[in-house]
Amino acid sequence: MIVTTAVLVETLRVCEATGLDPRAFEEYLRGSPPLEMSYALGKLAEMREHDYPVGFPVRLAAKDLRLVSEVSRHAALNAPLLDATIERFTETMAAHADDDVAAVYEVVSAKR
Repeated sequence: MIVTTAVLVETLRVCEATGLDPRAFEEYLRGSPPLEMSYALGKLAEMREHDYPVGFPVRLAAKDLRLVSEVSRHAALNAPLLDATIERFTETMAAHADDDVAAVYEVVSAKR
């Protein structure tokens, strides 16, 4: 779910950069049974509204990502998506450690 949130952030940014209404993307997800995930739709709404009620805080997500990374390294696995997600959440920790994981959107958006 943490990586899904990170991918949603980038997808939302693509919508914004190309002029696609984020609500149209959300409706597309709602109408696509394989893609329709209530979790994803909820996170998109939080990002759109810049409102992050805590479901799973950034600090715990970052901890879990680091644990998975340790296991991956121990198993000699290359995990570039995991590494990129860890980087995003580590940056987000500074200002949003106790906010919901969807707050990663604020940090990524600020970079433009």
